[in-house]
Amino acid sequence: MLGHGLGMAGLQAPVAGLLLISDVLLLAYLLWGLAQRPVGKAARIGLVGLFLVVFLAWSFLATTLAGTSLTPLLRIAVYGAVFLILSRRGADRSLLYGMVVCYAVVNVVGGVLQGQTRLIGLDVGDPGQMGALLVAALCPLLTAELRFSGRWIIGAVLLYGIYLTQTRSVWFATIVVLVIWAQKKLSLFKVIVILLLLAALGLMAVDWVTQQFGLNEYSTYLRTQSIVNGIHNGLAHPLLGSGWGQVASMGHFQPLTSEAVDPVYPYNLLISVFTFVGAPGVLMLVLFFGGLLRHLVPRRQAPLLVTLDFLAHSVTELSLYAASMQTLLFFIYAGVGLAPTGSATQPSHDPHQDEAVPANWTAATPTPARGPRVAGAGRR
Repeated sequence: MLGHGLGMAGLQAPVAGLLLISDVLLLAYLLWGLAQRPVGKAARIGLVGLFLVVFLAWSFLATTLAGTSLTPLLRIAVYGAVFLILSRRGADRSLLYGMVVCYAVVNVVGGVLQGQTRLIGLDVGDPGQMGALLVAALCPLLTAELRFSGRWIIGAVLLYGIYLTQTRSVWFATIVVLVIWAQKKLSLFKVIVILLLLAALGLMAVDWVTQQFGLNEYSTYLRTQSIVNGIHNGLAHPLLGSGWGQVASMGHFQPLTSEAVDPVYPYNLLISVFTFVGAPGVLMLVLFFGGLLRHLVPRRQAPLLVTLDFLAHSVTELSLYAASMQTLLFFIYAGVGLAPTGSATQPSHDPHQDEAVPANWTAATPTPARGPRVAGAGRR
C-alpha cells in the first residue's frame, strides 16, 4: 500500500498493478484459513460467510456471462477475504480502532488547516469516503471499546469533521448510528424498523436539508433519476443483470441537458446490485446482511454501528465498490465483530463494564478442597 499512499489512492490501484502480490498472498492465506478447523463460535456463523461467498460467486458468473471486466469484483473479493479471515481468527481491536482514529484525526486537522470548503482530508480525496472514515473512528468511542483520556474531545472533533463534509448521506448515516447507539435495548426487528423509518424520514427531508444548507440540488435529481434508470435496467435483465459495474442503457435517464450522458450507477446499493447481477445477487446480499446483523445486534459494539452506517449510506449511495474505503472498513469491522468471543483479542460482551469476567473463569478457578466431615461441625 505504501507505493500508492494509505487512502483512496491505494484502493484505486488496479488489481493487476502493484497490489497483485499482496492480493494473491491474502487470498492464499484465506484458503489456508478456511482449511483450518473453526474455533469457538466460528462454526455457528458459517452461513454468514457462505452467503457472502455465494453472492460473490454469482456476481463473477453473471459478469463473466455478460462479457464485462472482472477487475472490480476481484478487489471486492479481497475485501471479502479480509472479512472471512477476521471472522474466524479475530484481531487486536484496540490496535485497529486506534489506527483508524489516528488516521481520521490527521485527515480532519490537515483538511481544516488547508481551508477545504468540503472536507476531503489529506489522503482520502472524497467527502463521502471521508465521512465514512470519521464515522468508523467515532463508533468505538461511542461504545467505549476504545478508552483513553480526552476521548470525548476527539469524538467532538470527529463530529465536527462529519459536519464539514457537507454530505447529506454522511449526515443521515451519522444520525442512524447515534439513534441506534442511544437505544437501551436492541433487537434485530427494532434495528430494522429504526433504519427503515429514518430512511423514509430522511428521503422526505432531502429538499429541506438541501435548501437550509445550500447544498447541490442537482445531486438529488441525479440520484433519483439514476435509481429509476437502474430499476428499468434491472427489469430488462432480471436474472443475470448487465455485469458488475455496468449500466446497459441510459434510455430512462432524463438529463437536464440534451447532451449525451455517461452511464451513471444507481445511487442505491440493492438497485445497483439488481442492475449489475440480477435478483439472485440481491437475495444473497440481503441474506448476508440479515445473518450479519443477527449476530452483531446482541453484542451492541462498534462493528454493529459501522454496519448500520454502511447500510444507511447504501440508501442513497453505491457503497460497495472496488475503490471504496468504506467497503474495506465495513468488511474489517464486520469481520472483527463476528470473531469468536472469549479470545485474547476479543473485548468483553459488555463494553461498558470496566472489568470483564473471563468466559472461562468458572472452569479456571480452583475449587477449594473439602476435607473429611468432622462430627459436630457447624453445631453450636
